[in-house]
Amino acid sequence: MSLSVSLTQTVSLFQITYFDKYQVGIGGVCEGFTPPVSFWCGDHVQGGGARQYTVPGGLVLRPGVLNSSWSDPVSDGMEVFVWRPSHWASWMFSVSDVHDVEINGSNATTIKFGIGGFQGARGADHGAEFFVSHVREELDSARE
Repeated sequence: MSLSVSLTQTVSLFQITYFDKYQVGIGGVCEGFTPPVSFWCGDHVQGGGARQYTVPGGLVLRPGVLNSSWSDPVSDGMEVFVWRPSHWASWMFSVSDVHDVEINGSNATTIKFGIGGFQGARGADHGAEFFVSHVREELDSARE
């Protein structure tokens, strides 16, 4: 069970109303952090594009997007680098599982993220462009 606590203090400095609360979230969506505390884990985050911390849990690859006939990407230490929406920052994830699935009659490959996604703080429930590393089968040039 995850407990979430938000502490908020309203401040009145220089007639500013946009960032008028100092707050911190403890636990909850910050459970995986050490210590489990962050501004972005509170209940009342503020600022352009602000939202409570979250990151995607993985991605689904359509056939042909990458050479998904990998021998053992998890043991090889595969990592996925993903742009956050609007390209404010990017995330880096380890990979905990890769497997083939059928979605709406088509084959696809799912990549489940492991540890990561701490960069960029704000988070989002989806990402943008991405690339993979530490996958031998994706090397496409001599001596790469």
